[in-house]
Amino acid sequence: MELLLYTVIKNRWVFKDTHPKLNESDSDEGDDDDDVLLSLLRTDDHPKVRHYVKCVVLKYNPTDFRAHFRISRQSVEELMQCLGTKDYSSVGRPALPLLDSVLLMIWTISNQESFRSIADRFGIGKGHAHRIFLLMCQKVHKKSHLYIKWPKGAKAQETVTEFSTLRGENSFPNVFGCVDGTHIPIPGPLADNSYYNRKGFHSVLLQGICNAKQEFINVYCGWPGSVHDSKMWQNSKVYKKLEEGANAMLLPGCYLLGDTAYPIKPYMMVPFKDNGTLTLRQRRFNAKLSSTRVVIEQAYGRLKSQFRRLKYLPMLRIQQIPYVITTACILHNIGVKDDPEYCGNIDEEEGDNNIEHYDQEIEESGLDLCGVRLRNQILSQMKF
Repeated sequence: MELLLYTVIKNRWVFKDTHPKLNESDSDEGDDDDDVLLSLLRTDDHPKVRHYVKCVVLKYNPTDFRAHFRISRQSVEELMQCLGTKDYSSVGRPALPLLDSVLLMIWTISNQESFRSIADRFGIGKGHAHRIFLLMCQKVHKKSHLYIKWPKGAKAQETVTEFSTLRGENSFPNVFGCVDGTHIPIPGPLADNSYYNRKGFHSVLLQGICNAKQEFINVYCGWPGSVHDSKMWQNSKVYKKLEEGANAMLLPGCYLLGDTAYPIKPYMMVPFKDNGTLTLRQRRFNAKLSSTRVVIEQAYGRLKSQFRRLKYLPMLRIQQIPYVITTACILHNIGVKDDPEYCGNIDEEEGDNNIEHYDQEIEESGLDLCGVRLRNQILSQMKF
């Protein structure tokens, strides 16, 4: 039996003659062949792409840079200033320049590429690339308060005004933000079935609130995919603050828009539950509300289209996942500020992983009476 072997020498494929050990008796083939293969294929210097950032990325024009890294070169520089000037490294590995580290993080979130390919692209080892990616996501996550902000003062009034003109005469009045949830698919921990959702795959949940520009003003993530939307909402910090005093969070008379998975409150306006007996005005009310609330679904579509790793996040360490998701939301907001109209290659059906709400509607019993009265008042004042 003959076995043809190839190995890499000085970045070239070189043919290896049949090794004499491979001609010995069959009884010796098992372990000996493995040792021969390992000795021939083992090398201390794995060829990699060198100076990718310096020789390629820095030569991109603004359009190409934005297409590859989702945000502008200026925004990358501002993010670096926010993170500091320190180069990052993992234990026992040489430090990677801050620019390379930031670009590696953005590239990883923006693509569904393996860490083997990412490591080769940036000229480092696979394990090193993975550690740098997680470290940078943690660093960016700590700065989330600078990029994901709840509107206050003049900014709050601007937010309400933008919603009031979003759909022209069909805009829903007095909207402060829109809330919804979406699934982020993951491999799923073998010992915990709570991450297996109603749609038949493992996921963690992302709850987001956005403004009329599709910028996230609040995100909350990490809950198992099987958890009900309303339960996640009621465990979020923003819910607790609204319950303590909505006037401290919202402008007078304003509210968030949600769907029927959320409980109606004076600060949360939701559609009438369609049980087949809705009046024409109630159906038109629902249509007007949905036409405005759809911005959160559009925000998720843009988020997942630009940062494609969220379409399937191959991570087993559950505690690290919120860092990556929040980092993607921060980069999303930076991209919106760069160019609100830029959408890249957004697919129309990016919302496929949004939570199915038809089986998550809350029971009509026990509704907040103040919220119900406000909804009826809005309905009576609407012109259709």
